[in-house]
Amino acid sequence: MTTTTTKTTFVPLTRRGFYAKLRAAGFARSALQLTRQGVTYAKGVGPNMVTVTVPKGHTHTAMVFGGALPLTGVMYDTSEGRTAPFGRGFDPAELGMPCFLWVVLALAAGQITIAE
Repeated sequence: MTTTTTKTTFVPLTRRGFYAKLRAAGFARSALQLTRQGVTYAKGVGPNMVTVTVPKGHTHTAMVFGGALPLTGVMYDTSEGRTAPFGRGFDPAELGMPCFLWVVLALAAGQITIAE
């Protein structure tokens, strides 16, 4: 079971709004871009660094990496029957969020965990 500890009023989020919220949370565009087809933002240094990469052109896949986070790796949106041969899937509706970009923000903040 996946749980979240966010206490936010959720509104639909565009890519532009998503990047604005990342910047407000202390992230900055990373000098090291993990892929040519995506945009990477980073926060922190060394073992506490957190990076978030979202591929250009869509909002249903993200790479979230960081030593201090409970969940890291490739994440994807499972709503509308989406599947992927790798990564961890999340349905935003199950977490009470309107879109996958909110899930990515919660993952980057360490607010989503897997309950045993």
